[in-house]
Amino acid sequence: MFHTGPDYESYRLVAERLAVRPKLDGGWVDARCPECGAFREGKTKFHFDAHFGRCFVCGYKGGIAFIARRLGAEPEGPPRSPPLAKPPRPPAVWQQNPEAWVAEFCRPADRIPLWQAYKPVTVEQIARYQLGVGALPLGTSRCRHRRLVIPIRQGGAVTGFRARRIEGECRLETCDPEGQVLVDNWVAPLGSKKALFNADALAAHARALRAGGRRKGYLWVAIAENPVDALLVEDWLACSQGVMAIGLALLSASNWDPAWGPLIRAADPNLVLVWLDNDLPGQAIGATKARLLADYRRLHDGKEPAVVGAGMRIATELQNLGVPTRLIRWPDVPEVPAKADPAWALAHFARPGAQVES
Repeated sequence: MFHTGPDYESYRLVAERLAVRPKLDGGWVDARCPECGAFREGKTKFHFDAHFGRCFVCGYKGGIAFIARRLGAEPEGPPRSPPLAKPPRPPAVWQQNPEAWVAEFCRPADRIPLWQAYKPVTVEQIARYQLGVGALPLGTSRCRHRRLVIPIRQGGAVTGFRARRIEGECRLETCDPEGQVLVDNWVAPLGSKKALFNADALAAHARALRAGGRRKGYLWVAIAENPVDALLVEDWLACSQGVMAIGLALLSASNWDPAWGPLIRAADPNLVLVWLDNDLPGQAIGATKARLLADYRRLHDGKEPAVVGAGMRIATELQNLGVPTRLIRWPDVPEVPAKADPAWALAHFARPGAQVES
């Protein structure tokens, strides 16, 4: 079948600008991304057809006429009518009754040993934060294996989940026999919203402070990436410093939202510790950072990572808001492995009664 019309003309012009051969039927063509330049033989990076184009590296996407205009090409012919609006996406299965899913994840008898095999969380923490185990609802995740599941709450309501792969139960080759889709260690089911883990505890402290039920300067706050790391650091600070501590988790180093800065400032903390992982998005330095950066460039055709050293940016933003903030820097020594996290540091370096200098 031959394809004609304005769509095909835009398709032909895009192919011409990207130096690839268009197909007569307007089918998919792989090319170098016009936005980030990503391209690799045998693996799809950017592809387009007579209707749409998308890059699987940088996320650049758009209708074919839009991409043609971005490349400086305009097809001849009458303008097209605007596309119909997409219908709203129906709510995910778990959104119909999120508390029922929380209860379901908390039901397995082996959830405590599974969580404690992952990291040294206490039984009290597992119960208080309703850390559960189970497969994510059908249709919300590619992975169908059981995972360690953390409910994420905002304003007391469950707005999403984060689920961590269980060693020995979920493996890439069993999740994806053809090797076409990577299954991450952490996944969020469809419908989960961006959120700051444990922000409700921070908001409650701020309300108590305004009502006169809390002493100013009494609170220490720790910001980590992993929710479990946040709980472990919170517990360590409370024991070693003798202060009230709240552990917050970004869920990803790139997930920081500037709106969270005023939320932290409202709680009037005596000190905020920013303690991200020893990796490129977090806070790697020195030889570790150089090695990880070289590995990233080699695996991504020389492309630079989107987020590097988010810890410094977060600490600077908080300091500019007048919040006393300390950035925890990883030592540039061979004993500290790449991608080490706060839980690793507490297990290897923290001593009972050790003090954090403010």
